[in-house]
Amino acid sequence: MRCVACDRPISDCSCPDIDDRLRAIAYGPEMHDVMLKWCRQCDTHYARCRCGTPAFFIICAGEDITDQVAHGLPNAAGGWTIPDLKRA
Repeated sequence: MRCVACDRPISDCSCPDIDDRLRAIAYGPEMHDVMLKWCRQCDTHYARCRCGTPAFFIICAGEDITDQVAHGLPNAAGGWTIPDLKRA
């Protein structure tokens, strides 16, 4: 995922409003088609998390949907992808 303003990877973005823009996507009630890996501890996108022991979950339109996607999500290859909530 890349920043639309500076075109850097989200983890390397230095735009002053990047965390606010990501939070608006994660918690926006109209964002039902967007799922993000998020950290409960620092309330940031996983790529921006600097927690020693992060607590990742999947957020969509402001709701924790981790349990709903634990079995996996359909992928373009016709298989299933299980979200990795252990690693950044």
